[in-house]
Amino acid sequence: MAGETILLVDDTRLNRELAKDVLELAGYHVIEAEDGKEALEFARADTPDMILLDIELPDMSGFEVIGQLKGDPLTRDIAVVALTAHSKPDDETLFFNAGFAGYISKPINIKGFAQTVAEFMK
Repeated sequence: MAGETILLVDDTRLNRELAKDVLELAGYHVIEAEDGKEALEFARADTPDMILLDIELPDMSGFEVIGQLKGDPLTRDIAVVALTAHSKPDDETLFFNAGFAGYISKPINIKGFAQTVAEFMK
């Protein structure tokens, strides 16, 4: 399944670097964005296969970003997976109702991260 393009959106540089390294080792092409504005620009310009989207961004929330992505015909069909450090079991419904394909808790599990992403890619 590798070779696809993933837009990785996280405002913490170290989180992005770790996730990018793991994903690139698995064969994915990774585009990085550090805020919601960049995420929207890159999603529209590059139409990635998937977006990994941090929920807490400096300029807008991940929920605001996905609302705009799903409202845009150019980006509405891109799978978006939430990346969050603040997930609780009952948050799954909240994420699905917002349009996310699912969520991955941070800190990421390095050993299983690429496989989890591949599952969402299907």
